Amino acid sequence: MIESLMALFGQPQKELSLEQKSTSRGATRLFAQFGNALVWLDEFKTTIDKDLVGFLKGIADRTGYTRAKSTNDNQTHSTPIRASAVVGGQDMPVNESALFSRMILLRFDS
Repeated sequence: MIESLMALFGQPQKELSLEQKSTSRGATRLFAQFGNALVWLDEFKTTIDKDLVGFLKGIADRTGYTRAKSTNDNQTHSTPIRASAVVGGQDMPVNESALFSRMILLRFDS
């Protein structure tokens, strides 16, 4: 089903695993490479670290992150979120109510 939804936005991409030991900033940079697309984030577990939970909430809110440039004129650089995510896994995000409230839950029984 995920691949069918992704095909509506062009060539489906390979899923990105949330199990990898990636920082939330690294995940945001990777996610920011997509625009007007669905990105498949797979292997969600309730035990992922709080930074990645913040990353997932930021996708729903369309906030990436902002960092200061190393200049003396107070400039900043933003990494925007221009895509939406389909999050897959065997766990539901019930441990974090703020994340759960940002999701649409579809359950498939085999």
